[in-house]
Amino acid sequence: MHHEFREDIPLPPAEVYAYFRTPRDWTRLYGSFGEVRGRGGGWYAVPLKRSPIPLVARITVTDPDRRVAWAFRGMWKGRGEVNLEPSATGTLVTGFETITIPRVFGLGSLIERRFLQSQFRGIWDSGWRRLRGTAEGPEEPAKAPRRLRPSPRFKAFFDAPRWFYGHGLGWMLGKRFMALSHTGRRSGLERTTVLEVAVYHKDTREMVVASAFGPKADWYLNIKAKPAHRVQVGRREFIPEQRLLEPEEARSVAKEFCRKHRVEARAAIPMFVAMGGAEKGEFTDPVDLLASLPMVAFRPA
Repeated sequence: MHHEFREDIPLPPAEVYAYFRTPRDWTRLYGSFGEVRGRGGGWYAVPLKRSPIPLVARITVTDPDRRVAWAFRGMWKGRGEVNLEPSATGTLVTGFETITIPRVFGLGSLIERRFLQSQFRGIWDSGWRRLRGTAEGPEEPAKAPRRLRPSPRFKAFFDAPRWFYGHGLGWMLGKRFMALSHTGRRSGLERTTVLEVAVYHKDTREMVVASAFGPKADWYLNIKAKPAHRVQVGRREFIPEQRLLEPEEARSVAKEFCRKHRVEARAAIPMFVAMGGAEKGEFTDPVDLLASLPMVAFRPA
């Protein structure tokens, strides 16, 4: 499926370029339908409306305020580019996008024509409307990423470590779990969340945890609003310093976790799919899945 466009947008080139600069910026163009997740190597998974499979894209060429080109991999394969030229009314945007899907039973072309072509044309049309609307007023509000919750069959699994700490038996879990005390960002009340430690660095005594339920997990939002005030690991407690990990370091942590805990790593993808935290086929490597989660490091202050 191949789509070409030629649009005159009443905005200067620099403002139009900002919508195409990286895959993270694309949601400003057509609306946000979930969190854009880094896959490493410059690749990003961009959620699509009404599609369980995200676009996995990487910028291949960038010439600020003039040109951006990109490539797709995974389920959606292809490439595209936009060229920006100043015009009498703003910016002339020309370019194309070509996307193909696997030829399943020889039906790939038929599926593209019947079901996908109109969807991707609609994405571009909504983007052009949004750009023109930006010139006239504020952008449409983006949809917030959904908040993940464990299903009943997984709730007991996630509650087990909390039961140990709640009964004074946290020491039995060693350094694999920690109890994090933080303040509710709305209630102002003290909260305690028991989290699995992905990696423990003996030299710095730093513990890295991941938000299994994404960036909308309550404990994660709480410590972003106000830093955590206590960490308990077994019988030891300390006042923590915290820092949010950048994507490159998070990927390094994910690799180390998968190397040390192979059984859990193999179970990660099917578990997340069952919980609704990932779509079937979205991840094939547990490192990619774990690296996409928000991670925080804590160590004694």
